[in-house]
Amino acid sequence: MPHDLLTAIDELRSYELKDVILSTRAWAAWRPIVSPLSWQICHFSKTPATAIPNTKKGVYTFVIQPGIAEHPLCAYLVYVGKAAGRDGFRDRYQKYLKEYKSDHTTRPKIYQMINRWYEHLWFCYAEATDPHIETLEDELLKAFLPPMNTDYPAEISAPMRAF
Repeated sequence: MPHDLLTAIDELRSYELKDVILSTRAWAAWRPIVSPLSWQICHFSKTPATAIPNTKKGVYTFVIQPGIAEHPLCAYLVYVGKAAGRDGFRDRYQKYLKEYKSDHTTRPKIYQMINRWYEHLWFCYAEATDPHIETLEDELLKAFLPPMNTDYPAEISAPMRAF
């Protein structure tokens, strides 16, 4: 094989997400405990942390959106998290910003997500009250099965580890 082809293959593989699961069964099982969720959307590379609410809490997602060909609906939800306890949305957002070009990480999937797709990454958050946040995060994890998460609710944890 020519060297250029091997280089092209390696480069494409560096962007590969092997664990994308689009389960219509999981989508059909979604039962919102908080309804409706009112999502706020921020372009990760262009939104300063000060624009994210500091005291608000709830759930958030990271979505990769190519932004090409004026396609209206092309996006990939890759991570679900929560802002609860002492951490508000801004606290969580700032932790992710620190992963960008960091020299050290303890979360390789998060580091990959942020550094590979930084310019195409969107931070979406929806406010919820503390008693519901953990359950809401679990329900979103079960419905979306996001590939960059490593921890899932007990009932889907074993099957997800198989991927």
